[in-house]
Amino acid sequence: MNMIKKITAVFIAAIFAVISFVIPACAESRYYIKALSANVNVRSGPGTTYEILGKAKYDAKYPCLGTAFSPDGIMWYKIGIDNSEEDGWISSDYAHRFEREIKGDAEPAMIDTSGSKVNEKIQTYLNSVADDYNAIGMQVAVIRASDGKIFNWNYGYATRNTKPMTANTKIRTASISKVAVAMCALKMQEDGLVDLNTDISEYWGREFPKSITLENLFSHTSTLRYLAFKGTMKNTRNQLMDKNSYLDGTPGDPSMWSYNNYAIGVAGSTLELAADETVDEYMKKNFFEPIGIDASFYSGSFSGTPRIATLYEADGGIERTVAEAKAITDAKKPGNNVSIHAGSLTASAKDIAKLFYILSNDGEYGGKRILSEESVSAMEEHLFRTSENGGKFTQCVALRYVKKRYGANELYYHTGNAYGAISMASYNPETGDVVVVMTTGANPKRDKFGVYEICSKITRKMYNNIEKLGN
Repeated sequence: MNMIKKITAVFIAAIFAVISFVIPACAESRYYIKALSANVNVRSGPGTTYEILGKAKYDAKYPCLGTAFSPDGIMWYKIGIDNSEEDGWISSDYAHRFEREIKGDAEPAMIDTSGSKVNEKIQTYLNSVADDYNAIGMQVAVIRASDGKIFNWNYGYATRNTKPMTANTKIRTASISKVAVAMCALKMQEDGLVDLNTDISEYWGREFPKSITLENLFSHTSTLRYLAFKGTMKNTRNQLMDKNSYLDGTPGDPSMWSYNNYAIGVAGSTLELAADETVDEYMKKNFFEPIGIDASFYSGSFSGTPRIATLYEADGGIERTVAEAKAITDAKKPGNNVSIHAGSLTASAKDIAKLFYILSNDGEYGGKRILSEESVSAMEEHLFRTSENGGKFTQCVALRYVKKRYGANELYYHTGNAYGAISMASYNPETGDVVVVMTTGANPKRDKFGVYEICSKITRKMYNNIEKLGN
């Protein structure tokens, strides 16, 4: 009898699984769908394995006929189109759903069935560069500020010979994480939770041997030594109370510049103590969710392992498996996450492009005010000139600034390199354009400016061709 019950339960569960695969959330055409750019694929089914019918026309409104989830957990919208014998499907990562304002507002629209020659040439170039540097996987994302269009390219594998790299794959961003933590700090300052120029001992409840500020930490002039992460808030506080944890010199003095992951960990923990919540929680509420970013400082928080990239070293060896990435979870208690903030943000290139677009667009994204213009100006403040790995730049709050570099008259940027993941995110403050390059397994050779060659070559190509994209 128990066996019959089990069989019946499995049968019923299977029926519900089939029924729930296509959810008629839009069946009555209450909603319409708009693509975020002119290069969004319309496919014959809900997933990237289905045939491409064409491209969604930018600004066209398509009636929403239903929704479904692809195997990797991405929601797809079923849309009505008038130049195809079948309905199309479009990923929610590249389109938004809007409630209809006027009856008949979204009639079936045409899709663009012609390809973009420029984008195809860019893909050929990216493939060549990736091959030259032996990359196993790569994502490139661009936001063109003149029309807000997002462009994506992918290469290789998320897991070698098993899972292809897609625009939705999540990769450890390494030190680009520092920019996100600094943005968090500026937002908390707006909320009255912290002051970037206040002695951080005020937030730790103990007096430290030196008076250091969040700005000192984000500009790598705190005089803190490059210490090992101790994990708990109590142990980190004990380190900060020890006079031997500091170098001789004055915090904030440009001559004390020394790139320091530990200092950024302290900055993140300071923010958590001030806000009484984790940086990850605060970022999700104030940045990620409002602009549709699927990112986390804890790679174990993503649903489903297929969405995370395996990390490879340049020799092809595995540095971090998907299972190891999934094991990185939130310590929950604010202040106990000191090892996370300097490099653990996990996201796609498109996610990071959106985050940087907030800065390039003076604090706004999609008409939403995310940061104040004053906060963006504070992050972009030119503090002093310094150099690293043979390259000179102006140090800002987490960001770096250069002129006449990589096809842009001006550039704010940050690079990342950890566990074989090499990345670069940048924006041109003059035009507002954003370029993000994320790779796994690539040769970490640097150019004459101290930037990873694979990233600098691709970044230059993108800025030089950004107005031609989509043609």
